[in-house]
Parts: sequence; C-alpha cells; structure tokens
Amino acid sequence: MCREYRVASPAIAAVALCAALSSGGCNGRAARSDEKSPAMQSNPAPPPVAPLPAASPLDADTLADLRAADLVLVGEVVAIGPPPSSWSGRIAQFQAVTYRIMRTLKSAAPLPTDRVTLHHPIVHGLRGVQKDAPAIDARLLPVGARVILLATTHGERRDLLETDRAILGADDLTLSQVVKELQTPR
Repeated sequence: MCREYRVASPAIAAVALCAALSSGGCNGRAARSDEKSPAMQSNPAPPPVAPLPAASPLDADTLADLRAADLVLVGEVVAIGPPPSSWSGRIAQFQAVTYRIMRTLKSAAPLPTDRVTLHHPIVHGLRGVQKDAPAIDARLLPVGARVILLATTHGERRDLLETDRAILGADDLTLSQVVKELQTPR
C-alpha cells in the first residue's frame, strides 16, 4: 500500500516526491498516508507533480542542451520572484529565481558572487511551469531545492534554456553524468 509522508520542509517534500515517482513506487503516483502529525495537519500535501528528469543515462536531447548552455551550475533555490502577468507568446515572459551557487560546472566567465538570478521562461506546457497560471510551479522548485541548471548568458542577464531539460535533479548519478559529459572533449 502506498503512503504519503507529510514533511515540514518543501525541499524534503520535493526530494521525497521525486524519489517516490522516479522509483516507480505507487505505480507512478504519490502515496497516501493515514497518519497525521499534529504539526502537519494544517499543511495538506500538494498534489503530485512530475519529478525532475532523472538522467540515467543522459539522453541525446539533454546532451544537446548541455552543449547549448554556456552556464551550467548546481544551485539551491533562495527566492522566487513575482510571476509575469501572462504567458510567453509574441513577447517572452520570464520569472526570476535567485539561486545560491553550490558548484559551477560550466561558465564562459567567472560569476561575481555566490548567488545568481536566472530568468525562467514562462511557457505554457514547459516543465516547471504551472499548468493553470503563468508562474513557476513552486511544488517542483521549492525554496531550498538543489538542482542542476542549464542557462545562457546575455551580458549581465542569465536566462534558463527554454527546454524541459533546463532543470535537472541534483542527485549523485545525474551530477556525475553531467560532469563527465562536460569534461568529455568534443
């Protein structure tokens, strides 16, 4: 029987959800729990979301995105800025997310601080974007989450790639594969 674990930290919730869904547990669904912690009763569990893509091994599209990105880093979500008022269309719409840089894997130039703001494209249907509103899905990318990010640099501005593979889970396997791929000469 599947169980849902209620946790206090959004980062732990995201990791637990990604692990449950990527392991195929509960037939690909989030589990349910009959237990209710007194501290958690006021915080209902969010509906399940698709986990960040696990790369085992990295597929051809992810490899192409790694090559296209001029900035690849491991970052921890510090803050999510306000969402745009509409979806991207004729005019591109972005939502800013500030990350604490845990590790820089690829960069054309050194980053000036230990934090970076990346502008996430808000495209309907793109992984990491809410389905019903033009905003980042905070259930998939909560404050405290550690992820691998693929971005492009335009002067001082850094934009996340407009692809479902621009945000990868920062698990050990994916991180080692990304590092290996970036170190392989082309």
